Amino acid sequence: MDRGLGLIRDDVHSRLVIATIVLGIISAGLAALVMSAVRSFNRFVVLGAVVLVGSLPSLAGAVAARFGFRTAQEEADPFVDGLLQLAVDAMGVPIRNYIALAALGAMLLALGLGLIWARDRRAAPSRLSAGK
Repeated sequence: MDRGLGLIRDDVHSRLVIATIVLGIISAGLAALVMSAVRSFNRFVVLGAVVLVGSLPSLAGAVAARFGFRTAQEEADPFVDGLLQLAVDAMGVPIRNYIALAALGAMLLALGLGLIWARDRRAAPSRLSAGK
């Protein structure tokens, strides 16, 4: 109980905020490197694919954790059941965030693929007329 509820302290929260900021800066730097290495509409495809693929394992883990808490809740006494219900409810936040991140990645991926398709479709008639 102390291990789980012990995370709800100011010093732990401050360390997690610092870690989040550092990892966010690293992620932004890596995204800038990827975006500078890729040209044209392929940037949207690469960025969307990376965001989508990066969010799916975290989403699966959050859903699995919620399922685990829900399963453990069936065999618990009323006090532990209340704590597990708190954990089940709390897992809704990361699940919602990872779903939003996956949707953002899917939209960027679809936007990039749509732009590439439109560009190639527009360029196709000029290629055909040049071959005649």
